[in-house]
Amino acid sequence: MMTNRHIVTSGRTRSHRKSVENSLPDIIGFLMDHLGKVLTSEIAGVSPQTVDGWRTGTQRPSTAIERRMRETYAIIVKLSVKDASGTIRAWFMGMNPQLDDVSPVEAMRQDEFRDVAAAADAFLTGG
Repeated sequence: MMTNRHIVTSGRTRSHRKSVENSLPDIIGFLMDHLGKVLTSEIAGVSPQTVDGWRTGTQRPSTAIERRMRETYAIIVKLSVKDASGTIRAWFMGMNPQLDDVSPVEAMRQDEFRDVAAAADAFLTGG
């Protein structure tokens, strides 16, 4: 029998691997497909037009923003084990009790990756 802890651990490993293996344009496209262009740009802290440039590969973000995008991608992959895109998008936008009522979008923009990952784990296990 698979426990919730097993789901979270295997999801974390799978999502990390995918976040490392995929190209940045593919990751940006995935984020835009799951969160939309506006939320993706809000997490990055840039204009939606800049995100378009990253998706096409004509522009490249700073290393810090690329890490933010890859970490966001990993969290979405982890959440997608149990939840649909609409639920994940709503989770990213809403005030989160695990993050002191800050939305995951805001927390990711502040590079609070571990806190958001822990909040995602809590959400996956029913919290």
